Amino acid sequence: MAEHYFCRTCGIHTHHKPRTLPGKYGINTGCLQGIDPFSLEVTKVNGASR
Repeated sequence: MAEHYFCRTCGIHTHHKPRTLPGKYGINTGCLQGIDPFSLEVTKVNGASR
């Protein structure tokens, strides 16, 4: 089962542990100090075609 984590102060979704990749984590880059998420290169992936 996927695990989702939220900030206790503001409630924002901070990160998650996907069900299908239990050794990996997804991080909300908007929560990282010093990182501008809009300046990151984005790679689009069609997960349905994998």
